[in-house]
Amino acid sequence: MYSLYKAASAAGRVVAIAIVVVTLRGNSSQTEDAKARLGDGLEDLRQARFEVAEQAFRDAVRLDPTLMIAQYDLAICYFAQGHFDDAEEAFRQTLRLAPTNRFADYYLARIDLIQNRLAQAISSLEALVRGGPVADELYYLGSAYFRQGNFAVAIQQLERAVRSNPNDSRVHYLLARAYRRAGRDADGKQELRRSDELRAYSQKDAQQIATCESALQSLPKEAAINECKRALDGSDPVKLSSLGMLLAQKGELETAVDPLVRATRLDSEDYESHFNLGLVYVHLKRYADAKQSLGVAVSLQPESFEAVALLGSALFGLGDDLAAVDQLRHAHQLQPDNTKVINLLLTELQIVGQHAVYQGDFHRAAGYLENTSELAPDSPQLDTAAVQLATESFAHLDYGTTVRALRLAKGSIGHCAECQSMLGYSHYKVGDGGAAVAELQRAMDLDKKNQDYVLELAEVLVANNNPEAARTLLEAATQAFSQSAKVWFALGVSCVAADHPEDGEKALQRSHELDPQLDLVYVVLGQMYRNGGSWDKLYATSERLIQLSPANYLGYFYKSLALSRQSDADQNDIQGLLERSSALDPDDPEPHYELAKLLSRKGEKEAAVKELQKIVGVNSHYAQAYYQLYRLYAEQGKNEESAEAEQAFERLRQERGQAVRKLLVRVRER
Repeated sequence: MYSLYKAASAAGRVVAIAIVVVTLRGNSSQTEDAKARLGDGLEDLRQARFEVAEQAFRDAVRLDPTLMIAQYDLAICYFAQGHFDDAEEAFRQTLRLAPTNRFADYYLARIDLIQNRLAQAISSLEALVRGGPVADELYYLGSAYFRQGNFAVAIQQLERAVRSNPNDSRVHYLLARAYRRAGRDADGKQELRRSDELRAYSQKDAQQIATCESALQSLPKEAAINECKRALDGSDPVKLSSLGMLLAQKGELETAVDPLVRATRLDSEDYESHFNLGLVYVHLKRYADAKQSLGVAVSLQPESFEAVALLGSALFGLGDDLAAVDQLRHAHQLQPDNTKVINLLLTELQIVGQHAVYQGDFHRAAGYLENTSELAPDSPQLDTAAVQLATESFAHLDYGTTVRALRLAKGSIGHCAECQSMLGYSHYKVGDGGAAVAELQRAMDLDKKNQDYVLELAEVLVANNNPEAARTLLEAATQAFSQSAKVWFALGVSCVAADHPEDGEKALQRSHELDPQLDLVYVVLGQMYRNGGSWDKLYATSERLIQLSPANYLGYFYKSLALSRQSDADQNDIQGLLERSSALDPDDPEPHYELAKLLSRKGEKEAAVKELQKIVGVNSHYAQAYYQLYRLYAEQGKNEESAEAEQAFERLRQERGQAVRKLLVRVRER
């Protein structure tokens, strides 16, 4: 490893010191004060007291602006403290005084790289390499090409750097990354192993770290930190990172930040520095800063469990739950048996699952719950969360998610009648009639006093074209729920669907006796009388329905049908009733259809076509409308439109039992 001060301790530094000696002895223009301050600065610089040395060199430069070595070492102090703008100006002033000073060129190239001026850094570093190595130009040149995305050239320079200094772990690590980017995974793994081996410090490095550690244990805080700065050069990113971690281990977290930040700035490709800085930030609960540092660390080593897991923890602390889940999932993939990661991931899954429920995204919430089940299939909290999600999704008519959620509630659902009911009805809504019947029967067995389960099962049976089974079920239910208007109503509907109109009428009348305000009784009776051609009864029923529920469009519709069968009925009265019915419920095609037929009989063909077009615009599956359009278009000579309407009519057939099922739903919901 090269450091700022040690880099200048090679042959170039010897020359620099010689210049100082000559300058101090032979240049009469130098003041004694400048000489004294320069000497002070040199001593402080050797002791890595950069702040103190900076002031001494600034004094010397102020007293004698031509004193090149003072200008150069002032730049070194700026650089070591991370004051790169000041360092750049000081190095340029050095070059104005000594244009051939290659050390100044080296640090200026380093500053270009730190400031992301890649093209300028590459140009300067290549010039230095051509003139013979000063320090570790080849490493930084490879780093510049790597950051530029030119991996082939980066590999060339880094391979040269390895040959020049085979014991520099940074070079092997960056070369490993370059190999991987170039698709040379085997070479990358080999270099990464070599880098890890070299991460162990040399004997000299170990001695310096031991000196720092001893100082932190035995000296006052300020004195210990100064001793560490002398032992661990403040310009070597690896040693700066070591200093930061030693300080952190001794509880000096705030003090540890500065050397770690400087380490990351001096070598932005060093994983250890970014990870260590992120670790300290997490301990300080500075989660936003930790997110940034650990994000870089993960980008440098995506398969590092420690970095990925710690980033997940930082995101958790930051409240960035979705991002935390992603990182913790990755960490779990890297180490599936790590219980800390599993527990944190379970917590995050619960949080993001709740957020998804609050946002109404039940499908996503179910996915998180399934992840939880995979991690902790026997967790008692899983059942609770599953039932909660099922309840929410069921209330919002998301039946598919309800089924997914309740399948996960293994421990609770077998003893929960409400759960069985939700599961059964949801199975029915997603088209699994067999499972629906089985689950609803279980719900009835668990809670024999809940009439809703009976009504749900009856609805399912009718919808599955088995009204006789629904009738049998409900006849038995009237014994247990003899005072329930809903049960009697459902029985009446089932009897009608099973072609037992007399029994249906009796059951509906009993329902009306129990609840005179239940207008649906008149709705079903009206439909039954309409189907049976009982026009007088239909007229009387429509009058009662209009009186009981003036906003129910079917009262006016039924009345119009009953009047249309009377020979002396006023056609305008019938038209008015149909128009009133259509206005109250524009979506039901039947009033529009009857109105269109009436208009057609009155010779108002265009008006009839418009009514029929309204129907197919809202309800494209209403076959009768297409039939009438086919006839009217043919009368008008619109042969193409007529043919299209005829084809549509032939395709469509009303599904038996749909209207009946809707009535069962409505009465149950009431």
